[in-house]
Amino acid sequence: MVHVLQPDPEVPPGLAAVELDRLSVEWRLVRLDKGEPLQEVGADDALILLGGRMSANDEAAFPFLGPLKVLIQESVERDIRFLGICLGGQVLAAAFGGAVVEKRWGERGSSEVLLNPAGCDSPLFHGVPPLFPVYQWHDDSFDLPEGAELLALSERCPHQAFRLGKRGWGLQFHPEVTSEIIDSWASFGSSCGNPSELINGWRRREQEYRQVMERIMENFLK
Repeated sequence: MVHVLQPDPEVPPGLAAVELDRLSVEWRLVRLDKGEPLQEVGADDALILLGGRMSANDEAAFPFLGPLKVLIQESVERDIRFLGICLGGQVLAAAFGGAVVEKRWGERGSSEVLLNPAGCDSPLFHGVPPLFPVYQWHDDSFDLPEGAELLALSERCPHQAFRLGKRGWGLQFHPEVTSEIIDSWASFGSSCGNPSELINGWRRREQEYRQVMERIMENFLK
């Protein structure tokens, strides 16, 4: 069973759901934003934590963040598969003592991420080109916690992907987005950028984005 944890109503699973269905994987969506409870995770299960507009530091405003960090720490220490996307990667870092810094290294729209040598050898990125397109939408960024291995970086944000333990993975970028999700985010206000440019930037490389997500999900679920 793959438990897909959604902290924000505006950040649905997108292509993650598409890939789980394509691979005929049993999965369930847990709406943390609606107060749905965290459940016990079995040794053969996997966790995917999606993004959100809140900060990983906002435990007072979002009380589920505290128990969520405990669940993530326990799961990674048990070698249960975990994939954190954007906020999910930041929460993974925070669960193991890494600082999440607000309004640092923020990015919006299409960009490229570079795998370092460890990333090229990483099982999560097997078959992904060393330089590959990603979609970004974040203001905050994480410091690497003790024991983490950096896997990917970009010119603007040097911490794009990391590994903790055997099967704990954190991403800063959004491999799961669709044009519908981007359209929703672009409506948040003019500070987000030009909606047409944001959506067209994804559509121009849509096939590449989908191929990257396919490989990441296939590798994660092996």
